Amino acid sequence: MLYRITARVPWCSSELDDKGVRAATGPGRSFSGEVGMTISSEEHTTAIEKAAMEVRSLVAEHLGVDSKLVSDEARFMKDLGADWLDCVELIIAVEEDFGIEFADDEVERLVSVGDLIRSVEAHQRIATN
Repeated sequence: MLYRITARVPWCSSELDDKGVRAATGPGRSFSGEVGMTISSEEHTTAIEKAAMEVRSLVAEHLGVDSKLVSDEARFMKDLGADWLDCVELIIAVEEDFGIEFADDEVERLVSVGDLIRSVEAHQRIATN
């Protein structure tokens, strides 16, 4: 991923690095540049876990099952007793709650709670990029 980073660094001077990227490295100067890296932040992790908890809650609510049964491995039809219509209604509820839309072929691959959580997270990543 490429992130645009701007930071004010009080202790450096401006110079080119070995790749020809200008780095502001002097008193009161700012650095601004693009870097390829993955940022792992507490906020990102919290947002992902919040989405997972919301999906699990929607599953329990729409399928009328105890939330303790709603694990990532739980399959909608085999483990949670959902029928085809229950699954369709659940998908619609998730789409409305998260403001996303699943493609038909994607819906066919959503067999377990974990599948649904990962798909919601993927849609959220796409929306934020």
